[in-house]
Amino acid sequence: MPDTQAGQRFSQLVGRTFRLKISVLVLLLVALFVLWSTLTAGRQKAEHVDQEFCHQLVNDSYYWPTGLFASFCEPFYSARNIIHMARHKHDYDPAPKGTSSEVEAQLHQWTQHLEQSQEYDQKRRSAYGIDLSLPYAKGPIRESGDGVCGGS
Repeated sequence: MPDTQAGQRFSQLVGRTFRLKISVLVLLLVALFVLWSTLTAGRQKAEHVDQEFCHQLVNDSYYWPTGLFASFCEPFYSARNIIHMARHKHDYDPAPKGTSSEVEAQLHQWTQHLEQSQEYDQKRRSAYGIDLSLPYAKGPIRESGDGVCGGS
């Protein structure tokens, strides 16, 4: 009789363990699906943000003659290349020259383009809409512009 009860308890324990493993597996699969769909939707939004910013850049004579690269904004990977080229030109722009009013105008234009670039970065990050929070962190962790994660 005691062997039968022990066998029944053992089979119940095995059944519960199996159900628990299946439940955890299903929950992990649901979480993975939610994460995958969020990243997919975020990638599509980010591509749209890339194309909008690319069109803004190609129509700006600061970077190159207007309309020269307009056709390159449609595939999203080309739009990213145009954005990187514009950033490179902006980052390595020579020191302003001319009279003080011309220098002031050039610095104002440079600052304006820097702000546009920062706004683009913020829009691109927010396209994904994912915040990772850890219990020991003071706030949510977001990707910074330089690819290094840091607290906000």
